[in-house]
Amino acid sequence: MELKQFWLIIKADKKVFFAVWLGCVLIASLILLTRPIYYESKIGFFFTRQNLVPTNTSFVEKSKNNTQTDLSPKLANEKENDLLTESTTNFDYNQTGSGHFYDYFYIFEANSRLVTMLLKNLSEPDFRQQFLFPEKSLNPEEEWIVNKTKVESPAPGFLIVTLRSHQQEYFASLRQNLTDNLKELVDQLATVDNPIKIVVYPAAVKPVAKPFRLVLAGSLVLGFWLAIFIVFWRHYWREEEKNHVQE
Repeated sequence: MELKQFWLIIKADKKVFFAVWLGCVLIASLILLTRPIYYESKIGFFFTRQNLVPTNTSFVEKSKNNTQTDLSPKLANEKENDLLTESTTNFDYNQTGSGHFYDYFYIFEANSRLVTMLLKNLSEPDFRQQFLFPEKSLNPEEEWIVNKTKVESPAPGFLIVTLRSHQQEYFASLRQNLTDNLKELVDQLATVDNPIKIVVYPAAVKPVAKPFRLVLAGSLVLGFWLAIFIVFWRHYWREEEKNHVQE
């Protein structure tokens, strides 16, 4: 069948074609408009260690004894070398005391495993429910909140929880419950000499815009091909009826 014949078939049934096409766009738009608006807020958690316990001669102590190491390049003049020596000997890994050269590596690894464990547990709806609504039977809105909550880890030691709800009143209690339960769980995992510190980064609550452009584009494409299918299906059955009559 040539392209011209396709066009003639569509043209002969153009009312049905445009009715189906525009009908798909109208139905998709009405569904989107009738959907209730919901709000979203992201809360970030950064996990770090409050103390570093020295286990061997620290890198800071080594730098005091020998400033010309492989980690510090040889400088042209003595004044710049003195500045480098002063900045190196005064450098400290944390606020509580100097640590071993590899302490940051082990902290990095421990925080990564901690976040991986939390990410895996919070991916389970039952576990999320215990954190967001502890010891409470859920209503339909709260079940929707638990199912729509997303957890991700964009970087080692960093956890982002995305909360969604149709009512803004839920967010204050959700943040508080989530923060308190996370701190309680982390305190159980930490040790006396090396406690875990949680830094919380809450974000503002904002309404989520409805994807009008995406829905419009999708309904136009889907409606176009659905209209073509119906037009050619009608043409096929009309031809079949003609053949039966002629026989």
